[in-house]
Amino acid sequence: MAVGDLGSVQSRLQSAYNVLATENLNITASNQRMADLDIADATAFNVRNEVRLETSCMVASKISQGNRLVLNFLYIDKAIKFY
Repeated sequence: MAVGDLGSVQSRLQSAYNVLATENLNITASNQRMADLDIADATAFNVRNEVRLETSCMVASKISQGNRLVLNFLYIDKAIKFY
């Protein structure tokens, strides 16, 4: 094999190495972006559930307050009628 042939083989090997290194970098970056999306999705799911829970608690509290007001009104109304 001539010296020129060795140079061309080395050049092709270096080129193939560069392509593989770039592909490896792209795959690593892609995997990281997918992991970031998974974390963002899980965080959004948790926040959505927390908001739903807080809203449910708030609604239940308001209903409970409303029921107490009605019961107080009925008790006062009943007490007035007996006098």
